[in-house]
Amino acid sequence: MDEVIPVEAMTMAREALGQAGLNVQWHVSRGIGHGIDGDGLRLGGEFLKQAFAGTLVAD
Repeated sequence: MDEVIPVEAMTMAREALGQAGLNVQWHVSRGIGHGIDGDGLRLGGEFLKQAFAGTLVAD
């Protein structure tokens, strides 16, 4: 439970960005609240690596 931004906001953003033609990847870590864990850092790093390499593939 994120006490700052509800998970529904992520869903709305994901849908809007996808409809705008942007690559969207997302991940929810249970029990973290408004934070990031090791999995989130790893996934974010992989996303940035692919984005800068120009190899992102739309989901």
